[in-house]
Amino acid sequence: MKNFIYLLFLPLIITSCSTDNEFEIDTKAETIEEIANVRLVYNESESNNIEVTTKDIQTRWAAEIKSESGKSVTLSIFEIIASEEDGKRFYFLKAVSEDGTLETGSFLEKIDDRTYMVRGKTCSCSGCPNGCRLTVTGSLCSCSGCPFNEGTCIKTETQTIGEQ
Repeated sequence: MKNFIYLLFLPLIITSCSTDNEFEIDTKAETIEEIANVRLVYNESESNNIEVTTKDIQTRWAAEIKSESGKSVTLSIFEIIASEEDGKRFYFLKAVSEDGTLETGSFLEKIDDRTYMVRGKTCSCSGCPNGCRLTVTGSLCSCSGCPFNEGTCIKTETQTIGEQ
């Protein structure tokens, strides 16, 4: 009888996970490899795609942030956000700094069934550790405010995305 009850709840448990074939959606992880079930690449030139690892993202985005704002950060938490707009599905790779004061990320563009292109760092939200959260709606990203006058949330956008 006990096994029968477990079998009844198994489909509910399986369908409640936020997973799709490509990504573990809305799951926070210490590495990109934990949440991406596909190959992520940067396009270095017309004929050359380079596979992306967690270390690559941490190094490249930290350098861009240092160049933009003068801040040194360590990106330690990663998440894939999925959203839809006009029937199109968008995926966004989000990274959060170790101290929680900066969230940044990039839209992912589907190249083929097993490969997504990581576009340049698209937007960042920085300011306070208890707010200033980066969210995505369709092809747009936005930042929440800082609560209780803890500071000012600053949004930085660096590029627009292509068709998905």
